[in-house]
Formats: sequence, structure tokens, C-alpha cells
Amino acid sequence: MNARLVAAVLACATVATPTFAQTNHDARSAETIEVGQPLARFSLMQPATRLYLRYKVVGDSRQTIDIWRRQLRFEQQDGKKRMHIAWRWDSVGERKFTSTRDYWFEPGTFRPLTITRRLAEGDKVTVSGFQYLPDRIVGMADLPDNARKDFLQPAKIAPYAFETDMELLQALPLRSGYSVRIPFYEPGPDQPEPQLYTYRVVDSGKISAADGSTIDCWIVEMPSDHPEYGATRFWISKRTQVMIREETRLRDGSLFVKMLLTADSDVG
Repeated sequence: MNARLVAAVLACATVATPTFAQTNHDARSAETIEVGQPLARFSLMQPATRLYLRYKVVGDSRQTIDIWRRQLRFEQQDGKKRMHIAWRWDSVGERKFTSTRDYWFEPGTFRPLTITRRLAEGDKVTVSGFQYLPDRIVGMADLPDNARKDFLQPAKIAPYAFETDMELLQALPLRSGYSVRIPFYEPGPDQPEPQLYTYRVVDSGKISAADGSTIDCWIVEMPSDHPEYGATRFWISKRTQVMIREETRLRDGSLFVKMLLTADSDVG
């Protein structure tokens, strides 16, 4: 990533935190979506490359963490059409690393198939890969150099891939008062088994994007399952349902932010 782009990204970190009205939780019970069912607004998910800035707000200061590129494509895999979400993180702090992830899904349903992670730090490269099955998540035995090939996690409920929740939200019928429970799982020590997470449309409002435009958004909230963390809030474009901004209050009181910087398609 060139120095000019990095400088522009760092400048964007000074964008003011948006304000929003008092939360009004919907008293109606949330619907639960199940892996494998067609999603109401999957057609909104079009090929795109989006760049996000991730940073922390501590008091009056802002600490840039990294730049996050997310690509969504539809490709052929083993003779079948698949949805492919590819990530790349480039650190901009003292710790220099590049992290990539490749997620493959069944189109229309968002059913996860495989995840491959690669972390390059100096001369060290760590590879881990997982396959999602209806009743378990397992390490990919045929993935070269897979450090997690012996991984096994039983699943009482078939989960979606947690770290693609912003894309999954794009495919749901967001509206005022909408509430949904989603089974999620991401292989790792922080989540020992698949579980249900509740997402609610708690408000709506306009937000200033990084390019200066104003976008009318749904504000979606996901309560944390850890009491020391605050709820996560998403600002999602009402028209395209692309995530514009995400905020989480961390245990140390700082604010963790993901902000859309640029995209190769109209997102507002």
C-alpha cells in the first residue's frame, strides 16, 4: 500500500463519531434464521471491493490499527458456482503483518463451506483451514501446511461464519423494529461452540461517510455476550444494506471502530 493512500487513511481517522437517538428495543420476539434457507435480500450482494479503516478511540486520541480490504466475488469452485469473500489486513502500526482469509459459501443461502486463514509476519507464515459441516466444524485435512488439520468442533446447530456478519446482514430484510437471532461460529479459543446472537434494528439516522457524502442508515445493535464489553452497533445503508460503520466499546473503555473508506460500487 503506497504512502499517499496510508496518509489519506490516517486523515480519515479524524472523522467525528456519529450520534444517534435513544435506543428503543423491539419487544416482539426475534425470528431465528437457519443455515440453508434462502435469504430475503441476497440479491443485494453484488461483486465489490471495499476498504475499511480499523482504529481505536482512547479519550481524545485515535490509534490506527490496520486497513482492511474485503472482496466479494462469485466464482466457480469444483465445477459449482460459489460466493467467495476474501479479506486482506495490512497493519500500519509497529507490528508489521499481513493477514488474509478466504471464505467460500453457497450462493443464495450464505451457507459456509470452508475458511482458509494465512498470517504472514516476517518470514513466518501460519496457515489454518476449516470446513463447515451440518453437525460439526473440522480441520481441512487436504490443505497444505494446515496447522489446524486435527480441529474438531461438534455443532448442535449449524452455524454461519461469524466474521462475515456484516455481509450476512446485507442479505436480511432489515426494517424498523426488525429483530433476528443468528447461529454463528468462528473457529478459535474465544468461541468454544456455535451459539445464537441477536441483532436488532434499534434506530435509524444519517451518517457522514469518509468521502463527505451523507448516507441514510439503519442502526443495528448486537448485545455482547461478555459483560465487560458494550454492544456492537452497525450503521447500514438503507438502500444497499452495505455496512458503513461499526462500533464496539471495549473493556478498557476505548471505542473500536471499523469505517468504510472507499468502494468500487455505489454503497449509499
